[in-house]
Amino acid sequence: MSSPELRGSNLRPAVVRLMEELPVLPICISTLTRPDVDIDDHIDDILALAKVEPCLTIRIFQLAAKHFPSRAVTSVQQALMLVGSRAIDELIEVQSMARPFHPDNDEERCMWAHFVHVSIAAGMLAKVYGQLGVKPEAAEEAGLLHDLGRLVHYKHLAKSPSEIEMQGYRDPAELLQAEEAVFGISHVALGSVAAEIAHAPAYIRDCIDHHHSKAANIPRKTSAANGSLIELVAIADEIAMYCHRRPADDEDEFAKRSRRFMETRSVYVKKCRPKLEDVYEVLLSSLKQTQTEYLRLGMGPPPQLEYMDIQRR
Repeated sequence: MSSPELRGSNLRPAVVRLMEELPVLPICISTLTRPDVDIDDHIDDILALAKVEPCLTIRIFQLAAKHFPSRAVTSVQQALMLVGSRAIDELIEVQSMARPFHPDNDEERCMWAHFVHVSIAAGMLAKVYGQLGVKPEAAEEAGLLHDLGRLVHYKHLAKSPSEIEMQGYRDPAELLQAEEAVFGISHVALGSVAAEIAHAPAYIRDCIDHHHSKAANIPRKTSAANGSLIELVAIADEIAMYCHRRPADDEDEFAKRSRRFMETRSVYVKKCRPKLEDVYEVLLSSLKQTQTEYLRLGMGPPPQLEYMDIQRR
């Protein structure tokens, strides 16, 4: 059932409140509160964690905007360097007030694994298609935050991943429809508001706004660099969604999805004449690294997924 909180004039105040209470992983608290650690090493540890923890990343952007409102921040590393040691005390204060995230079902585990998987896959794709000029670090950060709206949904309704999975969606368009039916707003629209409130860099906002868009619907004013970045994040999202949802007996589905993506949603990547085997390599490598990072985050066993049997052709 949708909520009036996430509509009309109530939307922005509701998102501001929900952003203050985003879930936090227990590993964040233990990393932030480590005693007797050199400040430079401590900041390095926080940065390494932020690369796979979207809530921590978004809070670092918020702190940078709070203390340096006139500075245009372009990466989480820059944001963290700006706020320096003062960030640690403030992050501890903010994180300690948030509700710890302890996933207790496959839907919640898959939600978090998806954030990490898209980040890793997007960074790998940026390297594979280096001629597009997309920095892998930018692709990783945009991939990590592309579904920021899902985190706000989660905070609004603790069982939101399960609620959406019950709708039985099969593709991105049906996912957005399911979210609008349950919440009254999609994760794309909600994430756009949240990213603006958090002062996320413009390229991240573009990816949040358009990672499910067809090429014709991406504004013409979008630069080639940002257009390429949007497409790489969108492909990474397709890879991760395919891995989670594919029928185990349909070996051709990924090839069909890839061709359909190039036909309907690509302007820049298709000019690189992408080979399916290159995308398969990204799928396999990103999958293995996602499992490793998930375990490092200390959220228990990784999701039970069916896609470990995929073999490169």
